[in-house]
Amino acid sequence: MEHTNETADSAVNSLQSETSKKPSLKERFKDPARWKKSLTDLGLWFMYGVLITTMLNMYSPGYPIVVGTSSITPGLYWLDRQVSSFFPGDYVSFPFKPSQDWLLKRYGDDRVFTKMVKGVPGDTVYSDSEQRLKVCHVSPPGLPPPCEEIGVALKQDSIGRAMTAWVPANHQYTLRAGELWVYAPNPKSLDSRYYGPIRADSVHGKASPLFLWK
Repeated sequence: MEHTNETADSAVNSLQSETSKKPSLKERFKDPARWKKSLTDLGLWFMYGVLITTMLNMYSPGYPIVVGTSSITPGLYWLDRQVSSFFPGDYVSFPFKPSQDWLLKRYGDDRVFTKMVKGVPGDTVYSDSEQRLKVCHVSPPGLPPPCEEIGVALKQDSIGRAMTAWVPANHQYTLRAGELWVYAPNPKSLDSRYYGPIRADSVHGKASPLFLWK
């Protein structure tokens, strides 16, 4: 019995000794070796991330993107880079490169937007006296063109700055070869109402929803 008690006491003392040797949280924060290792690990993970992203962009037919704005339904989308023909109802991702000075000065040109295609070559966009827009699609001969409302071009943004419609009131524009009219249902969306059609060859790809959150 005495031998057993001595062994147990020794084990407890040993455990207490090992526990007392562990550095405190404050000591860990002050340990430069730990900081150096953590920063090195972080740098390596960042490099791995850049490498994987670069390889995906170079060799993958597509990649996932996150849409976090309210222009379209927020969520996770798959961007298919192999699609080169687009139709009304498709979501497309493209760089925001406005040609208008007021847009460029106000919003810059380093954004990427994801919007819905509403007009394709041959379709006509009409603006009435109140800058309410509609697009009329090409139809077979003898049939009236199907038309749909595509929002209102606002005269001011949410903080009172002037907005200029791309298609002036009481005017119309027929989309040319290689042009797409993009739109989002949010009334305050920055879309073709203000910067006009985008070039189809500038589109990064077609976006399809994988998981949406509302």
